[in-house]
Amino acid sequence: MYGYDASKLEQFITAPREQPADFGVQRDIVATPHYSMRQFALKAGGVLPPRQHERPVTLYVETGVVSVISGTGEVSVPAGKLIEIPAGNTYAVEAKAPSVVYSFAYPNHSGERILKERGGKSAPLTTQEPADRREKYWGDICTIASEEVAGKRLFLKAGSHGSMEFHVRKHESYYVHSGELALLLRAGRAENRLFRVPAGKAVAMPPGLMHQRGAILDTVLLEISTRDEDSDSFLVEDGAVSPMKGFNELIKELSI
Repeated sequence: MYGYDASKLEQFITAPREQPADFGVQRDIVATPHYSMRQFALKAGGVLPPRQHERPVTLYVETGVVSVISGTGEVSVPAGKLIEIPAGNTYAVEAKAPSVVYSFAYPNHSGERILKERGGKSAPLTTQEPADRREKYWGDICTIASEEVAGKRLFLKAGSHGSMEFHVRKHESYYVHSGELALLLRAGRAENRLFRVPAGKAVAMPPGLMHQRGAILDTVLLEISTRDEDSDSFLVEDGAVSPMKGFNELIKELSI
């Protein structure tokens, strides 16, 4: 489908560019015209210098606790919480403990909604909960953003897997924060290729490429994509009733 060469599917698995800095390490996971996502691994006391973005940004704290400082004050953001920053706002981030923060950037027009909800550009920044959290048979999923761009945190239980699916319009990218992912891709004449994707690697999933995810270990993924619509998710094989091809054999092989 969509002309993908089954012999070249590893091109969609990458190692993000790392930039050591005084505050710790910055990892540029993905940057496209649709969206961008970065990871900041901050040491205790590390300060992400003041910055301003042309796009609205959501910061999600995976581990630790940080303070976000802006012209409207300072707000504490602990692990599992997020903060939305409208385009044009200047802010800095200080880690109160060793912390990992993910930055999700959206198209400019998303900022109109953020400004309206916050009461204008001069309104104080506030800590927020993820929009929702849903239990799945393979783990759980938290929604960090859900407009023109969707941001998610997924937890996959070791030994579990989801369904094989594809999208016609949706572009998605995800980063393995911890654990190890088994990724099954199907292209060409229904040719399957199974990849092991360890922590620290990223996956770019273009429209039309059939894919299925399993967890070799307990695994946390951070995902960003264009608009997430049920009408653009096409089920190929239901993971709740059909085994993921090659997955059980891989798990058995690794346990020997």
